[in-house]
Amino acid sequence: IELSAVCLPEGNKLEWVTTAENSSRGFTYEIERKSSLDADFQLIDVVSSTTRMPVASYKYFDNQVSGAATYRLKLVDEDGGITFSPEVYIERQVITLPVSLCQQQSANSTAIVLQPEIKLYTQSGKEADVRVVVCHDNRCEVDVAQIPAGVYVVKIKIGKRRYTQHVTIKK
Repeated sequence: IELSAVCLPEGNKLEWVTTAENSSRGFTYEIERKSSLDADFQLIDVVSSTTRMPVASYKYFDNQVSGAATYRLKLVDEDGGITFSPEVYIERQVITLPVSLCQQQSANSTAIVLQPEIKLYTQSGKEADVRVVVCHDNRCEVDVAQIPAGVYVVKIKIGKRRYTQHVTIKK
């Protein structure tokens, strides 16, 4: 089994290629993930074999992950035999920036959600191509998987307020 993982803005894409499925009588692939918070691998999904061809390829998209993760496939054959794929490590480089907003509550008020404008710039001032993944509970996560390691300037604009912060992205 050849397993690979690619970090995309929406999540991690896993792909694997198998050989000699035509000689198997039936089996499943258990997709397992281990994050830095997990002591052991956790089952995240099960995929059944779909073909009896000599070579078959599969794809799985994991959008329930943040930070680093290690993946492996657990191949379970019809007779209960188990084989593991080599492990694949992938790290999502996500910057978390605190954003504090003062909110007043009253019986006659309406909640207003402010979507911050967040931009990253290289040391030379060129804007980096990043995407805000999620803003929730005064935190915004920016996916930086597609930009190279280095020092960047983060500029945040919320209404008329502006914040600037230097960050170092490690790969």
